[in-house]
Amino acid sequence: MITLKRRGSVGVADAPPDGSPAQESSVDVDAVAPLGDDVPATDRTADVDEGEQKLPATETRRTAWRRILVYGVLPGLALILAMAGGYFKWQYSSVHDSQTAAAESL
Repeated sequence: MITLKRRGSVGVADAPPDGSPAQESSVDVDAVAPLGDDVPATDRTADVDEGEQKLPATETRRTAWRRILVYGVLPGLALILAMAGGYFKWQYSSVHDSQTAAAESL
């Protein structure tokens, strides 16, 4: 059986504020509730502060536009520019080679 300790229950030795040695305290049976269908959902989350509550599963994460830009758009743009530069260099060398061949054939 899985148990849930409620806030304020003591399960380990707590040191008193006056500096004397710690004494063992036992867990109060009333402070421990079993997890299951018999425990209402409000009791399960009653000890969670409002700032610590997790977001519902239906909410989605925000889109990180900076990551999309840095890891997606910029590398894609660099690849397209490199491909365009290679294509134009190939066109230039093809035209230059054919002009050189035409001049040498006469």
